[in-house]
Amino acid sequence: METVAQVCREQGADEETATEIADAVVQEAACKLAAAGETEEEIEADLISSALYDLTEAEVSVLQQMEDQLIMRESALAEAAANAEDPADTEAALEEISTLDSFVENILAAQEALIEDYELDTAAEVLDQVAEEEPAADCEECQSRYVAAIENISSDMAEVEATTEAMARSLAEIDPNTENAGEGKALIRKMYQLKGVEPEAMVPVMPVTPDECVPRVAGKVLQLEQLEEDMTKALSFRDFFAEVYCMAYVNSLVTMKDGLSQIFPGGLDWQIEEELQRVYGPFEEDQMDMIEIAAVEAYMGALESGDFANDDSSLIAAVTPLEEALVLCDQAVVEEIEGAKQDREDYLYDFNFLRYLRTL
Repeated sequence: METVAQVCREQGADEETATEIADAVVQEAACKLAAAGETEEEIEADLISSALYDLTEAEVSVLQQMEDQLIMRESALAEAAANAEDPADTEAALEEISTLDSFVENILAAQEALIEDYELDTAAEVLDQVAEEEPAADCEECQSRYVAAIENISSDMAEVEATTEAMARSLAEIDPNTENAGEGKALIRKMYQLKGVEPEAMVPVMPVTPDECVPRVAGKVLQLEQLEEDMTKALSFRDFFAEVYCMAYVNSLVTMKDGLSQIFPGGLDWQIEEELQRVYGPFEEDQMDMIEIAAVEAYMGALESGDFANDDSSLIAAVTPLEEALVLCDQAVVEEIEGAKQDREDYLYDFNFLRYLRTL
């Protein structure tokens, strides 16, 4: 993550303006931290650890070492607390661990909150404000291109997120082990993180920008870069979700009502043969086809007359899958879906035929 001053210089600001903007960002961050109840010393530590000003590699290394040392100290204290015979020693060690935890969390939270929440957004606002105070160049068309690009990517990201939400709701319908959309989305997010999936490297695409217009659109450049980064992450998660969703739909077609057991082709054949022998037998194996044809005709007749009704409640209810998700499925999975539909149809036929035979 670049510092505010670096971002400003890259957008064409001179050294004095870059420093002025960086100062403004740090001051705003300090005010927000003070409002949250942090002391002056804590604010200073947070601002330094967040690297809002330019840090050398050596200074960054010192910060990392400090975090490592805190974590090592916590581990040593935890071991001491576990082995201590005196309860007072254990309590003292746990109190120190709690203090160190708080300090480490402050460092990490400051780096996340100040750099991500304050740095880009506030720098963009200040840069726009500085640009407005500068003599206006003929850059309205350039600004319009940035506004259009921001609106387009915002609209596209809303569609991507809507598809993800729709998949989460549909997943709750096809997977009996998923209570609701929120639970399903949280589970897929955890899987996404555990598998270490990373979005593809993003190369921001900016509208054509004349040099004289750079100061006036600097804030929009930062906004567009952030939006494109967010879009890349949203697309990556949506595509991963779609893979899981499509496989879950395949499983739902061939899964029993308990949500665990699955059917397999021909699984009921031996039971059907036993019932045919009981009802029409005894007969030789070479007569099986002829007997089965007669039994099937009787079964079909019973369905037509209303004397017997099929029942598919032993399987998870078939639902209409989300079309937006299916178009994202791998072709191999699409073929699996067709195969699973056929397996479901074959199973339900055998299941109901067996039920009919047992009524005779």
